[in-house]
Amino acid sequence: MPEAEYERDFPGSVAQFRTLRAAAESMGGVTRLHLKPGFTPDERTETYAQVGAFTLRNCDILIAIWDGQPPRGPGGTAEVVARARAAGLPVLHIHPHTDRLTILRSRGRQSAYSPRHIRAIVRAVTGVRPSTPRHQSHEALGLLRSPRVKASVKARDFLFEGPYEKAPGAAAHLASRLYPNFIRSFRDREFKAARKPSFPAEDNKTAQFLFDYFQRTDALATYYSDLHRSVFMAVYVLGGFAIVAAFTAVLLKMATYYYCAKSATSSPCVVQGVKLDLAATATITEFVILALILILWRLDRWHGWGDKWLNYRLLAELLRQADVAA
Repeated sequence: MPEAEYERDFPGSVAQFRTLRAAAESMGGVTRLHLKPGFTPDERTETYAQVGAFTLRNCDILIAIWDGQPPRGPGGTAEVVARARAAGLPVLHIHPHTDRLTILRSRGRQSAYSPRHIRAIVRAVTGVRPSTPRHQSHEALGLLRSPRVKASVKARDFLFEGPYEKAPGAAAHLASRLYPNFIRSFRDREFKAARKPSFPAEDNKTAQFLFDYFQRTDALATYYSDLHRSVFMAVYVLGGFAIVAAFTAVLLKMATYYYCAKSATSSPCVVQGVKLDLAATATITEFVILALILILWRLDRWHGWGDKWLNYRLLAELLRQADVAA
């Protein structure tokens, strides 16, 4: 909607409204959605409804400047307010003609405005408790640090009362180090250890609980990433050996035909009456290597190491955000 249209609803405080909106916009709290010109009435109505749906999907508290009248079309303020209340979103209703502010809740409940009610709503949405010290900002929750856990640490029950994953065996742990050690060999020097930040201890149990699981999933994502990449690195290396074995078999076959075809008794290919077929040995070696490649590929597919890497990484990033919002 053009700005001039909704500014007509409060002509006496347009300057104050613009000042407040500019302050919110400077902090990234304003999203402008422009309707393109040339829409048909039906297209404009549908787009207007989509703007209302977008607003509901991206807000925790809806502030509605609304005259309280029934909806006069789809996507209007009355419809957006009704959908917000049905979804359980708190609505701060500002009447444009009386300047009265009412707090609308779900199931038809409402209450008069009071700073105490507003603080309660904000605390319910953000999870910030009144006892939280002022110097511990909400963003500081995301900077919590605790001792680094390893993939082998026993996990507590999480979603659906099931453990994350059993501790990996020694062979799997050793195999997972192939790729990291290979990458580390190209470093000019080792990275310096990061210093532990000096943030005060956080008593938010929810944040600490989520951060523990974030560390667990982060460690598992790193472990399965290393294991998956180590397997494919081994496949590529073994593939190179298989090619070398194949070329060796061809060359030895040619050499055997050249040196051993004339005389089987005086040939260097006969040792103590046993004929040595080096070309066949190289061919067998090639097929053994190809079998190892197939086994490694099948193991990765069977155990889903690549999928576990991506799934645990996604869960870790979701828990990282939940930890900040706790």
